[in-house]
Amino acid sequence: SKMDQLYDKAIIKMLKTVGFQGFNRKALEYLKNITAQKMTLTLKYLSSLSNHSQKANTTLLDIFKLLEQAKVKLRKEDVQSFEPLNLEYERFEVEKPFENPLATAIEKYIHIYDFMPDFPPTHTFRRTFIKEIKKEDKAAKLKKRLEQTAIAQENLIKMLKQTNNIPDHANFMETFE
Repeated sequence: SKMDQLYDKAIIKMLKTVGFQGFNRKALEYLKNITAQKMTLTLKYLSSLSNHSQKANTTLLDIFKLLEQAKVKLRKEDVQSFEPLNLEYERFEVEKPFENPLATAIEKYIHIYDFMPDFPPTHTFRRTFIKEIKKEDKAAKLKKRLEQTAIAQENLIKMLKQTNNIPDHANFMETFE
């Protein structure tokens, strides 16, 4: 793994700076395992300290505080810097969502698969399945109803004048003379 490669390079560099000319592969594996276990335990401890102090991240100050508690004297000369490693990483390409050049939702499905023929042009079937929606004009309905009421009143008055009684059933919308 990438972490194992980092451990290998760091341990080899440290051993060379201390003065080792050569070493066994088994010894390198042993040192790598010890280093990995120590790093894991230290990082878990730092993480628990951060959680206990209700901090989102562990900072470099926390690491220095931990080293101070472990009574490790850390001088600036003791800290060795390593040149950054150029490791290969997998690069994931983000898939772009399909951008249809056609304008409307109906036109999206004109051509679906390469092996299928295209659907007919949209002007041949657009909106044929949708019922025509007419908005009711409330003002016009009210005006018509008022006119009908006025006609019915006039006709009722004319009927009363001519017959002198109220009929049992009458169509008041017919004009009566």
